[in-house]
Amino acid sequence: MKRNRHSVTRGTGRLALGILALALAAGSESRGDAITNGSFEQGPNMGGAAWLQVTNGAIPGWTIAPSPDTYYYWHMTNNATYGIAQDGSRFMNPTFTNESLSQDFPVEAGRTYTVRYYEAIRQDGFGSSDTLVASVSLAAGSASGTTNQVANNPLGNSNFASWVQYSFSFTPDSPTTATLKFVFPSGSGYPVLDNVSVATPPSVDNDGGASNVTWNSASMNGNLTSTGGLPTTVILYWGLTDGGTTNSNWSYTND
Repeated sequence: MKRNRHSVTRGTGRLALGILALALAAGSESRGDAITNGSFEQGPNMGGAAWLQVTNGAIPGWTIAPSPDTYYYWHMTNNATYGIAQDGSRFMNPTFTNESLSQDFPVEAGRTYTVRYYEAIRQDGFGSSDTLVASVSLAAGSASGTTNQVANNPLGNSNFASWVQYSFSFTPDSPTTATLKFVFPSGSGYPVLDNVSVATPPSVDNDGGASNVTWNSASMNGNLTSTGGLPTTVILYWGLTDGGTTNSNWSYTND
């Protein structure tokens, strides 16, 4: 969340104003808008099949880079043999060493981006290796925080609860293009992937300050410049002293 503060003086009184943007994440609605087709629901017609072997261009939004062999990603749908999706009815399963699934998205300098995704073992491979590596690379500059992570949930995707959510956050120092990539390093095992998202905190701008200031009122001027792809609530704080970033230090609020 992000809060901006502004103070104005009128006569002998001083009015402090603050505005807060608060993201409300709930279930699949929390998916940010940086990732396209994060749950892999868009793709080829399955034709009633439990899975289809797919190559680059088959899954909208995603780049598939197979190894030199003929084993590519499997695009899977809910079924009794291979398990169920975490979100919707489809999910992805890499099947060979160093296959990758990636997507590019723009990033801004100084903003924190949080990557979230769900991983499990394919139901029929329960008890096997399932390592999947997630990473973020930047076309320019560098990033603080975390830019790679290993997921190895030991549970099979026989039910919704067996999927485990993994997440990491990074902050770029330059405006550039980021690439989120998932790689299957071992070539053995049955990892499955679903519900990928990249979200940013909401951002507000009230640099214009207040207008129509009187001894007992003022109009707050602010803009919600970004929702970060999340349902967002804007809260206003005011008082005779600046409460900073501590909600309880403000005298009044519309919350």
